[in-house]
Amino acid sequence: ASLQSFTRMLHERLTVSEKHRIVEMMWRVALADDHLDKHEDHLVRKIAQLLYVSHSDLIRIRNDVRKPG
Repeated sequence: ASLQSFTRMLHERLTVSEKHRIVEMMWRVALADDHLDKHEDHLVRKIAQLLYVSHSDLIRIRNDVRKPG
């Protein structure tokens, strides 16, 4: 399935903060079992890239999700 048409609409309509929230929710799902599968990691990274979320923000959000508490 093509992610570009779906993410293009999101990219055009969402704020940076809203895009970060989507990436955060995706990390939460991917890390729900305390294991990050390579396919989950790839999908989150790919969608973040298509939403023009910077790599540094992507990593910061992932690290924030991983923090206990």
